[in-house]
Amino acid sequence: MSMNQLHRKKVTYAEYVTWSDESRYEIIDGIPYMQTAPSRQHQRIVTQLRGELYTFLKGKTREVYTAPFDVRLSAAEDEGEYHVVQPDISVVCVERKFIGY
Repeated sequence: MSMNQLHRKKVTYAEYVTWSDESRYEIIDGIPYMQTAPSRQHQRIVTQLRGELYTFLKGKTREVYTAPFDVRLSAAEDEGEYHVVQPDISVVCVERKFIGY
């Protein structure tokens, strides 16, 4: 299936994880959106914030992660998983929120 075809139909998380890692996508309402590369300034700010968060959370039960890191935002009963994003920074406070890890 070509990328043009993907943009015309809703996709699920199960389909998304079968794609190659060459391009990064987020899925909003089942529609894939290709992500562009962030600027140097953006990366510098993300790195600084991640460092501050890591230092603050060190020794606590929370963890900080940076993109690419899939965050699935669908309701538990929605097996389609139509919302998958890759935030620049994620702080995970509840270990059971990790699915499959």
